[in-house]
Amino acid sequence: MAVMAFESGLNHKAVNKQSGATGLIQFMPSTAKSLGTSTQALQEMSNVQQLDYVYKYFLPYKGKIQNLAHAYLTVFYPVAVGKPDSYVIGAKGSKIASQNPALRSPEGEVTVLSVKNMFTAWLQKKGITTI
Repeated sequence: MAVMAFESGLNHKAVNKQSGATGLIQFMPSTAKSLGTSTQALQEMSNVQQLDYVYKYFLPYKGKIQNLAHAYLTVFYPVAVGKPDSYVIGAKGSKIASQNPALRSPEGEVTVLSVKNMFTAWLQKKGITTI
């Protein structure tokens, strides 16, 4: 729920105008296709129907997600799950760093640690302190 709240505000019809990401966990068009659907179809589903695709998305990561930060990384950049905090997801000036200014480190890059820090801060603002 925390990841869905962060990604879409729990709005199953949410669409990111920059990337085309859609729905509860902001499925990218390529991700939707890999799950046997499309972002258009996801947008037309109810929130409950879309949960089936959220489940389907997370299923391959069963046993790898150890905390809420891992759950968020699984949606944002799954390759980073289990990587060290110093792992660079997006270098300074990269598209991923440019499109996600809230996730950048003071050095301007997106790292596992900068993502964890931002997500932890957001959770704490919502009164969720376990990560």
